[in-house]
Amino acid sequence: MPEGLVGSIKPNNGSTPSAKSVSKKISKNSDTIRKIAILGIVLIVAGTIFLHPGMSPMSSVRDTDGDGVVDCFDKAWLNSSAWERGYANIFVTFANMNLTYNMTYALYLDGVWKKGGVLDPQSTELAPLSVTWLYGKNSSTTFSIIVVYTSLNPTARDYLPIDARTIEVKPGESVSVASFY
Repeated sequence: MPEGLVGSIKPNNGSTPSAKSVSKKISKNSDTIRKIAILGIVLIVAGTIFLHPGMSPMSSVRDTDGDGVVDCFDKAWLNSSAWERGYANIFVTFANMNLTYNMTYALYLDGVWKKGGVLDPQSTELAPLSVTWLYGKNSSTTFSIIVVYTSLNPTARDYLPIDARTIEVKPGESVSVASFY
């Protein structure tokens, strides 16, 4: 056969593709398409799980409590009303204004004993307290401060009036409270 511009033409030798070979080729192509489809579905499901805030195993995506703050930044990831931690200092000054007798004091913060001691006559003492709390939309919080004084006068060992106060603090704030008896 003469060669042309396109190339040589070779005879078919009388062979045509058989139905069996055609079906093998189609079957092989459909297996490939099926594998690609399954892989695509697996990637879509895995991507949905990894990028969904409620199901993701990654804390940079997951939002366990549904408050809109991802767990890696959420200080209270199981509490949907709080996601940040506040810190503040409360300075309580105690003063014994009595001219003769010592007195004891006990300081309670939210019902928990924090400090106690004895004050000499006409003396003062400072009790610094560091407090922390969790907050969300409202960053301030209140603490209950109770100071119980007892006179060390041997003839009058009665409790003096209790100094009870509620104070409001904001993150990073320092608050002073003075208690005199």
